Amino acid sequence: MKKYSIFLLTLSIVLFTLTTTTFAGSIIYVDANTPGNDDGSGWAKAYKYLQDALASANFNPAVNEIRVAEGVYRPDQSSVNPNGSGDRNATFQLNNGITLKGGYAGYGQQDPNVRNIELYETILSGDLDGNDIDVAEPCDLLLEPTRGENSYHVVSTNETDASAVLDGVTIMNGNANGNSQPIYWGAGIYNENLPTPDWECTTAGPTISNCKIIKNSAAGEGGGIYNRYSCQPQIINCDFIENMAKWGGGAIKNDTSNPAIINCTFTNNFAGDPLYSHGDGGAIDNEESSPIITNSTFIGNSADYGGAVGNWMGGCNPKFVNCVFSKNSAEYGGVMWTSNNVEIGNGTHPELINCTLVGNSATANGSAFAFTKGSFGLIPSNLQLTNCILWDEGNEIWNDDGSTITITYSDVQGNWPGLGNINADPCFVDPNNADHHLSQESPCINTGDPNYVPEPNEIDLDGNRRISGDRIDMGAYEYFNTEPTIQADLYIYPTSIVRHNRAKRIMAVIRLPRGITKDEIDSDTKLVLYPGGIEAKSQVIRRRRRRRVTILAYFDKAELMNAIENNGRVELQAVGQLKSGQSFYGEDSVTIRTRRRRDGQGKR
Repeated sequence: MKKYSIFLLTLSIVLFTLTTTTFAGSIIYVDANTPGNDDGSGWAKAYKYLQDALASANFNPAVNEIRVAEGVYRPDQSSVNPNGSGDRNATFQLNNGITLKGGYAGYGQQDPNVRNIELYETILSGDLDGNDIDVAEPCDLLLEPTRGENSYHVVSTNETDASAVLDGVTIMNGNANGNSQPIYWGAGIYNENLPTPDWECTTAGPTISNCKIIKNSAAGEGGGIYNRYSCQPQIINCDFIENMAKWGGGAIKNDTSNPAIINCTFTNNFAGDPLYSHGDGGAIDNEESSPIITNSTFIGNSADYGGAVGNWMGGCNPKFVNCVFSKNSAEYGGVMWTSNNVEIGNGTHPELINCTLVGNSATANGSAFAFTKGSFGLIPSNLQLTNCILWDEGNEIWNDDGSTITITYSDVQGNWPGLGNINADPCFVDPNNADHHLSQESPCINTGDPNYVPEPNEIDLDGNRRISGDRIDMGAYEYFNTEPTIQADLYIYPTSIVRHNRAKRIMAVIRLPRGITKDEIDSDTKLVLYPGGIEAKSQVIRRRRRRRVTILAYFDKAELMNAIENNGRVELQAVGQLKSGQSFYGEDSVTIRTRRRRDGQGKR
């Protein structure tokens, strides 16, 4: 308690110092390598410490964005404590209406506003002393003595909504090893919102995008992120690597929360303890929560129960779409373990659509799924799989509590009764090297649910359109009859695209090689632009006398900008299809800018 009081006193001094400085502008700049610690009004006057910028933003309503340059930032450091206070309760607290973006080149660079989150990594580190020794396995994180002084929560997003945005940073080395809540939860990010008297959420939760959450550990739950009463936080394009929690949710713990998790990877996360022996959900653990997870991969995660996912206490309805689960392992349920530890209420209803489960294992039962009775468990669960591939060890599902298992239009090793199911080698391209795309010989091609209707612009795990043949394929990847082997000439207009102006469309002109006629082109299939797998809003096929066939197509500019995060030179590819099934493609490059150039935009 004494240490926490010191932290509050220190923060008060920082706030007083910062709020006596006049600040104008909507953006604050932070750079650990700046020569001084100024007012944050530009890169040359950037704050050196992120805590100073957060404190200033909270007291300046005009501020809506904080830009952070490459470097390492620790939550106990500020202008008052430049060498750190050593306070483990110190945390980077996000607030509504503010976007914190990392990955900038920063002070001293030719263009400090260049943003590349891989090249200019912004690290928010809980290693307060900067002395952490690396460990061989995530299960060893809690036991490593050099992590003993690390922050309980590197980042906190308590009482926030979707307008609190954390984008493009690496969050690592949090250590929530306290002996009571909340300091044994959420070492990387702790996200809690106060519920109503009816235990309903009061705010939506933050937006976390393009982040890496690495090597955070919790003595309780949620090594990477702990979501509590937080309704629907959005977690987009994030990588969770080698996080651990003793009880459950090595990467994410959802406690009465329903996050949307999109385009994320979960690799080598762990839940468990040699003495406790009941960690569940190596990657994600759900308690009365119903997350929706799309286009994500789970590789090499492990736990005592549910190598990748754990569900318990009933009322969990997780949904997985276009996901791959590979080489996850547990004692029970290599992929997922479910136990309704309740006497009354609702059971758990996991749903998987177009998912690929391959090479997962369980030392006891259920290479993929295990359903067990809890101490008070009287209510069975209901598992539903559609258009999936289950190809593990043959002992795919262990049903010990009388749950209802419904599987249709899926390829199940060892067979499973259900409409449209098969039991045949899925013929992956290269399973030994984790390439689980379907080869040309795969029996999973065009054998999914014949009544499946994809959503507009629905894509598979690769970002390709979801149905390419007569009907949807099984698994997370759609098979394309042929590679786009016919090369055409592509011209994108404008060649310099301004993110924020009045223009709403991007024009693509693709000219096919001589010899291809207008009648050969599949006019019912629109051109698709990559990255993003964006389908043309409209297109016209033209051919003038003695000239090549030309397709003129228009794409939604906002969709393309959403698919391209960074500014600069970008390669685009447009893909179309002939009636024969063969594809054609063209490539061109454009420049993405924030503002219009003075010498004119889009001149070729």
